[in-house]
Amino acid sequence: MIHRLLFLLFLCFSFHSAHSQESYTISGHIRDSATGEELIGAGYYIPALKAGGMTNDYGFYSLTIPAGTYMIRYSYIGYEPLEFTIDITASVKKDVELAEKTIVMDEVVVSGKSEEDTNVTSTETGTIRITPNDVATLPILFGEQDILKSIQLLP
Repeated sequence: MIHRLLFLLFLCFSFHSAHSQESYTISGHIRDSATGEELIGAGYYIPALKAGGMTNDYGFYSLTIPAGTYMIRYSYIGYEPLEFTIDITASVKKDVELAEKTIVMDEVVVSGKSEEDTNVTSTETGTIRITPNDVATLPILFGEQDILKSIQLLP
């Protein structure tokens, strides 16, 4: 009986401590270090919590996490990623500036060969050739063969 009572007390205190763990918000803007322009869709990630996200249309981010010390990674395509260790004991506003990452490459050569000559050989666009035999095979409307009415029936 005493073991059950002690076990119940242990469970109550463990649930209380789990629920009493406070959460704080880390937020700010992610910008280009050269121009100060907000980076839309830049990423932020905390590997220890497997939590993160992307900035909104104003380059703003916000993430609510439990108190503790975490490493946070900021990244954006074409920019050098940054990593910071941050101690969360209260809500924090952290603005970050990312520097562009230059990649030097060798030249790129694109080549190809067509099996057939499919280039444009004439400037006549939208031209349809109709012979008298083509007009004769079309249905007759209102009694006579009319070239203008026959053209309207063509696809």
